[in-house]
Amino acid sequence: MSDRERLHDAVREVRAAYNQLNEQRLGRRWDLTDYALGFVGDVGDLAKLVTAHEGHRTDVAASHEALAHELSDCLFSLLVIAEATGIDLEARFPADMAALADRVRARIAAGGPASPADAACEQPPPTPDNPLRQQACRRHPPAMETPPDVIELEELTLRRFEGEADLPELTRVIDQSIEHLRPWMPWVAEHSPQSTRDFLLSRDGRWAQHKAFTYAIVSGGAIAGTCQLFPQRSPTDRTLGIGYWLHPAETGRGLATRAARALVLQAFLLPDVGCVEIVHDPANTASGAVPARLGFTAAERRPAPALAPTETGEEQVWRLTREQHRTLRRSGTPV
Repeated sequence: MSDRERLHDAVREVRAAYNQLNEQRLGRRWDLTDYALGFVGDVGDLAKLVTAHEGHRTDVAASHEALAHELSDCLFSLLVIAEATGIDLEARFPADMAALADRVRARIAAGGPASPADAACEQPPPTPDNPLRQQACRRHPPAMETPPDVIELEELTLRRFEGEADLPELTRVIDQSIEHLRPWMPWVAEHSPQSTRDFLLSRDGRWAQHKAFTYAIVSGGAIAGTCQLFPQRSPTDRTLGIGYWLHPAETGRGLATRAARALVLQAFLLPDVGCVEIVHDPANTASGAVPARLGFTAAERRPAPALAPTETGEEQVWRLTREQHRTLRRSGTPV
């Protein structure tokens, strides 16, 4: 039996097992749409492993075995779809690759982009009537101009706020967190449904102006707090700050550390960012524990206005440079 025959026999055996399982669970067999959607999920898992393998994320363990397993899962779905649609991939693949190589060489000779996606990257920024330009560009980005709208972590999601749609839930979360936040957060004194509404309605504009990239921290499908990246001094100063707060019921679970870790990674994917800072009152030891865990250096303590009830009139500044972050990642430190 040839390698090709063994491969297809294995695919048919697994598909037959899935047919039996899904008839028991769902009352039907998977159709090609189910397999295509499963393939999309597998590609997402593969992307996480590859980015971890390349050192761009540290929340996923990218072992050789895990990569091999995910590649096999992806290949399984492709072979099921190919066989069901009568496409001989083994025969088709060499011809398609030869044609693709010819197109790329022609582009090189012409001095133009190698693919339509590269051409999209040379176009102007996305506009309201053509937002897909930026999406196409993300296939080959030298660096991102803004962080992604959604950052998926294991059992945790950071997502952009959705304007007034988030008003009832965020207002409730703040209401339940008032006494927890009051000692350290000056804005709590002015909290009201209207101030929360104003905050939410300002997020898109501040994001577009690169003044603040603000996320809802979502755990178990509910907002657990907020975090953000923002210029520490001015839009032209490529030092970014990170801020965060959590509902008191969500503390002690590492959510703030994981959210901050994700924002550090996103900060250093932005162009020319050389340093990330976390600043807090020295008496707020819970906030200070986050940069300490992530390898930040306690850089300085400086005077600051005491605007919240228990603030001391000083602030502790923690810094992590791009080079320090790179060194920590290379050493295997979870940052």
